[in-house]
Amino acid sequence: MSPIIVHSLVVGLSLFGLAYVGSRLPRELARGLPERRVHAPTSAASGATSDV
Repeated sequence: MSPIIVHSLVVGLSLFGLAYVGSRLPRELARGLPERRVHAPTSAASGATSDV
């Protein structure tokens, strides 16, 4: 194969991999670290709702 085809394949696969990892990471973090990701927004939301 010519270097241009190989380069385009590598770039396409790397972009696809980055998009896949970027879409998976928030779910994995939310599942693995519920305390750190959930408590701050919920405490702020509960504070706002309790004020009302």
